[in-house]
Amino acid sequence: MPFIAAPLLAALEAAPLALRQSGLAVHLTGLPTDAGPEDILLAVKALKAVCAGVYVHIALDTPRLEDVISAGVSGLGASLTAPEQMAALKALIARCEILTEGALPVFALGLDRRADLLAALRAGAGMIGGKALMPEGPRPGRVLAVPYAKFLSMLQG
Repeated sequence: MPFIAAPLLAALEAAPLALRQSGLAVHLTGLPTDAGPEDILLAVKALKAVCAGVYVHIALDTPRLEDVISAGVSGLGASLTAPEQMAALKALIARCEILTEGALPVFALGLDRRADLLAALRAGAGMIGGKALMPEGPRPGRVLAVPYAKFLSMLQG
């Protein structure tokens, strides 16, 4: 398991068991391109032993989707780096829907335009993030979350 550092696992194991089991989740990013199915399975298994969930960030066009899903992940994530990638995000969500019968959430990050945010939600993204949801400000501590009513009105048009 070359891409999961032992100090990370040790730090997670040091956290109180109740905390780890109640909702501590790891978002695994930067999956090496040469990681095989066994590597992915071992990494997810090791992380699931010390936390409640393992979410894996993948490329929109990953050919290894089935390998990642079969490793027992809690969810998948992908980032849009350009608006033209929305079709690829929709295809990824549709593939996950078919492969897992809707049981695996997909999160979409990098949604910088309102149209992309709405398209991701309509496509079935379980979690979303990006500037369209909450613009970055010069003082992040002073940025307030979007009120629920405003968020609903955004979705309705």
